[in-house]
Amino acid sequence: MSTAQISKAFEEEKELHQRKSRLIQFLAATNDIHVIKKFDKLLFKLVNSNDEIVGQTPKGRPMTRKDLDLKFEKSFEQIRNGETVSLEDAEKEAELWL
Repeated sequence: MSTAQISKAFEEEKELHQRKSRLIQFLAATNDIHVIKKFDKLLFKLVNSNDEIVGQTPKGRPMTRKDLDLKFEKSFEQIRNGETVSLEDAEKEAELWL
């Protein structure tokens, strides 16, 4: 991982913590039950949605839970069909990348 990638990951983690902190402060400060109910409903919907962003592709594009599940299914099918690469071959290929 390059220094730029580490720096970017650190900044993203820092932003995540700042946003979480703001949400927690907002929720702790509000006494409006309607706001809390709407927030709770929205959060539940997002967390349980297949459209939730759970990661990113090697090219940096967002990957949803559904995308990830499909990738797992495809990978397991390839394994069942014997479409695998030995560790030695993978290491040789990786050496070419460097």
